[in-house]
Amino acid sequence: PRARLLGGNAHGGLGLATALAAHPTEAIYASGGEDRLIAMWSIVPATDLAARQPRATAIAPLAPWALWRVAHARLSVPCTALCFAPAVAELAFGTSDGSVGRFEMPKLSGTMGSAADARLIERVPMHAPPETGVAHAVLALAYSPSGAPLAVATEGKFIDPLNPRDPRDPLARL
Repeated sequence: PRARLLGGNAHGGLGLATALAAHPTEAIYASGGEDRLIAMWSIVPATDLAARQPRATAIAPLAPWALWRVAHARLSVPCTALCFAPAVAELAFGTSDGSVGRFEMPKLSGTMGSAADARLIERVPMHAPPETGVAHAVLALAYSPSGAPLAVATEGKFIDPLNPRDPRDPLARL
């Protein structure tokens, strides 16, 4: 059976969800979409959610569990790809205009409070192919198990490895 959303869609915003990522070690998920919203979700017992706030920023119970929005951020363009970093509290994102960036995940308190704003670390454009001069949308992101490099696949059939932790990388500021 599918979960039914109470007052919205499964992404939690107004647009179609176009990206989904699962944290490698925590019960946290992230969704991104056409509405430019990135939301981070924690899995909580459905009974806790029902007692706390059954309609706002929550997905209806999946058996004994539900999703609670713990953080969010709004981009200037649609989100097209998401990936959690395995070794640090960061979420990488790709956009429809060919940019890649990272958010710092907020510290989770263990209680269901209001969703926090995710802090933007940086957002940088990917290179545009010389033949068109137009950057391609980012379609997929994947970190290696060590946390670097970050592979970025774009609509233009490119896969670029980026190493945000190596100052010698041309995109190290990412």
